[in-house]
Amino acid sequence: MNSGQVDFSFTGLKGYNGETWYVENGRVNFDKTGFVNLSGDTTTRYTYIQNGHPLPYGFSGLFYAELDGKTTWWQIEEGHCDYYGGPEPSHYERPESFAANEEGLWATNNSQISYGITGVYKTIGRIGYSSSYSIEVEYTYNVVNGLVTEMQAVIL
Repeated sequence: MNSGQVDFSFTGLKGYNGETWYVENGRVNFDKTGFVNLSGDTTTRYTYIQNGHPLPYGFSGLFYAELDGKTTWWQIEEGHCDYYGGPEPSHYERPESFAANEEGLWATNNSQISYGITGVYKTIGRIGYSSSYSIEVEYTYNVVNGLVTEMQAVIL
């Protein structure tokens, strides 16, 4: 609503009575299920809508769905998928990230499972709320066909 009038040009997320809805051309689309690009840019973030509602902002993990003509497991972080088109995940030499589903922990590239990745990979991350109140951890992942078969964490 804009000055008491429905804005039929609006497409995006809108809050109402404590819930967030996907609105398309000024109307709530209760049937919408799938990824939507709310910025209008093809190299940005996608939000997954399920029965008119976006996934909760805090949801992180893998979600099986169709995006850009590909049906696969997509990595969702904080309710969004960062997909930039480009090469298939099998073209990458090492994982960009890791994400979990009910089958286990997986290596991902461009927000998709990288089934072609095999090897031992190390990353360093921080656990905590700020650089002054955090610890540094080195993670070692043994990956076979994208699936993490063993993981070790060492506090540095």
